[in-house]
Amino acid sequence: MTLKEERTMILTMVGVAVGLGNVWRFPYMVGQFGGTAFVLFYVVVMLLIGVPALMAEWILGRLTRKGPVGAFKTSGLPGGRWLSIVLFVTI
Repeated sequence: MTLKEERTMILTMVGVAVGLGNVWRFPYMVGQFGGTAFVLFYVVVMLLIGVPALMAEWILGRLTRKGPVGAFKTSGLPGGRWLSIVLFVTI
């Protein structure tokens, strides 16, 4: 294994550990301090808006066979390049 591969593996493992910590700890802490309604609202919004948006982005990427900026640019949407930059910064 090369040095670059080792660094990549370590950074990936750190990212997974931090992400899983946030996924499990955040709802628990919010629930402990009376924010259960917020977590429920967050899950509902994520399912109603986030999942369809993610699916649309995957479909757009598969159809155009380009990266995020190129996909939105060639999609025919008005201001497609700027829309992709705004989405990238938001995420």
